[in-house]
Amino acid sequence: MSRKFSLWFILFTLLLTLTAPTSIVDGGSETVGVRIFSEGDVQAQFSLNDDALRIDYGTFQWVVIPKADLANFDNKGVTYQVFENPYSLTLGGESFDPSQSRPDFGGSWGTLTRETGPDLFLVQFQGPIKDIWLKMLTAEGLEILQYIHPFTYVVWGQPASVSRAAQNWQVRWAGDFLPAYAVQPQNRNLSSDRIQLRAMTLPQAGLDNIIRNFETLGAEYIITASGVDPAFDLVSFTLPGDQLEN
Repeated sequence: MSRKFSLWFILFTLLLTLTAPTSIVDGGSETVGVRIFSEGDVQAQFSLNDDALRIDYGTFQWVVIPKADLANFDNKGVTYQVFENPYSLTLGGESFDPSQSRPDFGGSWGTLTRETGPDLFLVQFQGPIKDIWLKMLTAEGLEILQYIHPFTYVVWGQPASVSRAAQNWQVRWAGDFLPAYAVQPQNRNLSSDRIQLRAMTLPQAGLDNIIRNFETLGAEYIITASGVDPAFDLVSFTLPGDQLEN
């Protein structure tokens, strides 16, 4: 799949297809995210290692620690809430910690053809997102498009802007938005039978240009809607299923 084609498809909805079960590729995590409530703050500070990530939100603290260290909180009587696999993203039918591993989607689904100009990227933060962190992305020239759990946004902008943003301590990881993220596994090896699709597309890529490319791939019965969603144009059409990868 070419890079420009993957830019247009943030989300596919195949109308007569069920969603595939999610695979977990990071094998679980021994690290947990912990929300410590303010009344437990004094006790918690004596239970954390010096290198533990800790972010103050006023009404609570966010820390990331080895799971085994939770016993220290229990011993100190700290009130807390645990989040297993705190950074595990679910994209393209796989769940993974992007800073630790990335699934092998195979073929062109997991690769990009880098072109000049702006692109789609993912930016994951260290914890629950503060408004000032989003303002930092905007200040770097990035457009914030869509939130993805946990702590992650799809953004549009220049690679250099993403690289600058990634230097900030609050950004845990930044990377490409891969073609596989837009299409579920069961829809990557379809026959040439025509299927009905709905897609969210980027206005920045130019709707007329997108439609011309759809038509080149054999799309028919194209219906578009602009301005309905604040970030995306909406397009529905039919297409031979084996053209999704082209």
